[in-house]
Amino acid sequence: MVVNRHNDEAPGTILCAPLVGCASVNGILRAMFDRQMERWAPPQPGNRALLVGVAVVVAFALLFLLRPTLLEKVRSAPGYRSSLQRMVGSTGHAMTAISGRAGEVKGNGEVWQARSFGDVEIEAGAPVEIFEVDGITVVVYPKEP
Repeated sequence: MVVNRHNDEAPGTILCAPLVGCASVNGILRAMFDRQMERWAPPQPGNRALLVGVAVVVAFALLFLLRPTLLEKVRSAPGYRSSLQRMVGSTGHAMTAISGRAGEVKGNGEVWQARSFGDVEIEAGAPVEIFEVDGITVVVYPKEP
């Protein structure tokens, strides 16, 4: 049994960019003001804990407040289609014989569990078109040459 799990988002890109930006700003500010701050007051042990605490709070705020907002904007953009939605209408070929209950198809370079649309029998090696994605199973029908 072949199981494909697709995620239509790239979690690293949505979360990583704001964190890199915050780290860059932090580095610039520290480079500008650290030497001046050391002249006025020696570093205190509690300052490190405060810095870590603020970093954790900002990271969680970005994760739970900013990320969902950005994902919603991306998903509601005109023309957006997830990777699974883009599979509908694509072609592939039957790896095994496909019935209305079981079979395997290779589409978009991946092997998927498949069943035929309308209980049509499809031979192994026959070209197919993907009609819909139902969980981890694609529903296919024979492609007309």
